[in-house]
Amino acid sequence: MELFARLSGQDAAGPERRMLEELVGLCGYLPLGVSLLSARLRRHPLWGVEDLRQRVVEAQGRLGEIWVWGLAVAAAFDLSYADLPAGRQRFFRRLGQVPGTDIDAYVAAALDSVTVAEARRQLDALYDDHLIDENPGSRHLLHQPQGRL
Repeated sequence: MELFARLSGQDAAGPERRMLEELVGLCGYLPLGVSLLSARLRRHPLWGVEDLRQRVVEAQGRLGEIWVWGLAVAAAFDLSYADLPAGRQRFFRRLGQVPGTDIDAYVAAALDSVTVAEARRQLDALYDDHLIDENPGSRHLLHQPQGRL
């Protein structure tokens, strides 16, 4: 709850506490899911907590059954991906062609036929959107589900 409140700017002790608790629970209390959902709420200042909860529930229905990893985390990814500009969505999809879990700007540039500088900008933007993580050596870590889809 504290992480969600801090990242989203919501008051954890306010009148929407129950819905915040529900969102955190839907994330399986996983920091990645909490971070994704809270960042999404922060990027949409006109949304309320109920708006986000409804979107998570709708996204869960589109994703089917997911084991272990947490349905709300997958739903948060779905919502975050949908929020990206079309070019960044394409770039992100192409990262999925890498047979591993980390990538550097050179490989990303080759995958999307862009300059290394542009690939770095795209990787940084995806990191800011909580869709990838940083790894040592100017590499980025792609999130991998720990269950099966």
